[in-house]
Amino acid sequence: RGIMFYNLPGQVQIKIYTENGDLVQTIDHDSPVEAGNDFWDMVTRNQQVISSGVYIVVFQKPNGEMTYQKLMVVR
Repeated sequence: RGIMFYNLPGQVQIKIYTENGDLVQTIDHDSPVEAGNDFWDMVTRNQQVISSGVYIVVFQKPNGEMTYQKLMVVR
């Protein structure tokens, strides 16, 4: 079980939120390789397995540039 993020820039912070705006997890990706990847084990900051639902993923580079993606989890 897990989610792989592909084609990430060398440095990016990934924040995963519920559709209600609650922060679920933060991943700091730091890789010397542009277009790297990172894995999320679908566990919250409180070590709880996430439930089915819609999640918003925010990718933010150190220069402030941001992009968003929606993620749906079905169990």
